[in-house]
Amino acid sequence: MEIKPLKVMLTKERLITPSGLALVGALLEKTGLGRLLNRLGKPKEYKHQNNSCVFGYTGLLCQGKTAYEDMREMQEDPSFYCQALRINTIPSAEMTRQRLDYLGLELCAGDVIMEGSAKMLESVGAQPTPTFTGHVALDIDVSPHDNSKTKKEGVERTYKGVDGYAPIYAYIGEEGYVCNVELRQGSCHSQCEGTVEFLEDTLRLARQMAAEKLLVRMDSGNDALDNLRLFVKEKETVDYMIKRKFARGECGRLAGNGQRTWESGFRYASGEKRLCRERLAGQGVGASDPHCVQSDRADNAGKRTDSHHAGH
Repeated sequence: MEIKPLKVMLTKERLITPSGLALVGALLEKTGLGRLLNRLGKPKEYKHQNNSCVFGYTGLLCQGKTAYEDMREMQEDPSFYCQALRINTIPSAEMTRQRLDYLGLELCAGDVIMEGSAKMLESVGAQPTPTFTGHVALDIDVSPHDNSKTKKEGVERTYKGVDGYAPIYAYIGEEGYVCNVELRQGSCHSQCEGTVEFLEDTLRLARQMAAEKLLVRMDSGNDALDNLRLFVKEKETVDYMIKRKFARGECGRLAGNGQRTWESGFRYASGEKRLCRERLAGQGVGASDPHCVQSDRADNAGKRTDSHHAGH
């Protein structure tokens, strides 16, 4: 099907409510994603190309619709939707569901889609706005979904106390552009298996979107040695802040720079107060080291105290 340029004019003819999809189609075209998707699988055997299924469903999402059955709405006016979304055909609801499952589970198309997202920002000249420090913020956190009263695969009890999924998201810049995302089962911990690999992919994508040094910001659920090792290894292009909730009786935190990142705090054991130092990564740092910062607050009430890891 030949894609013709869109013309905007005043008219008394029937107006189409989702006319904004023309802008969605224009952005999708800039990603080059359609060509990449159509190379996956066995394109010569398909009546409906991969990009028709993916872009068609994307059009539904942009209208706030999630049900595959809503694809039938598009089939009632294929001329407009094909032109708006830059696709050749409108697949059925059943075909859309089956193809998306196949692309996601068998062909790992998610990686291709995230690459396309990065290229889209680059193609329109969108630069993530840095913070006042000159860093480009990269915020990473789990955001549980509420899928209560559904029987979808992977829906489990989340830490928010609802049944749903627990995907992890990465947003870049002050604008909060989506940099990366991974769907997870609801019961998965923030630092579950595969988190480090997700962070590695996220850093790679973020570098495509921003030339400035990155500032990774994460919550206490990702206060893990494996993450610190990764960020220290990438110290030339990455600084980081990770929130920490101290264990009972612990009330200090040490923030190092470069290869030095330590934990320092007071604990109560056998009725005695003692200073505990635990090396997290890098070289040894003494108590008199200028990079060492100790808290002089004793947690007599046994309450938890919030602080942060910081690396730069």
